Amino acid sequence: MACNRLPFFIAGLGFGATLGLVLAPKRGEETRADLLRVAEDGRDFVVEASGTARTMATDVVERGITVAESQKDLLQAALDAGIRAYRIAEQSPL
Repeated sequence: MACNRLPFFIAGLGFGATLGLVLAPKRGEETRADLLRVAEDGRDFVVEASGTARTMATDVVERGITVAESQKDLLQAALDAGIRAYRIAEQSPL
């Protein structure tokens, strides 16, 4: 979900920074400090969002592996049952 909001966050970050530069009656030093703070906040958001995305991707992969292993076991059991049924049918006269 955070990935869907990332482009809007970045656009808002740029818009807010630009608007702040145009409208804020601050000294250059204060403006630079504000811009640095905003940039650090943006970086922190991106780091957090990437960590969340990595965690979600890992969870999905692990869940997929579990489901695949379960399906493999079910398929093997069905195959074994089919082989047994074939051998029984092959041995018994009709």
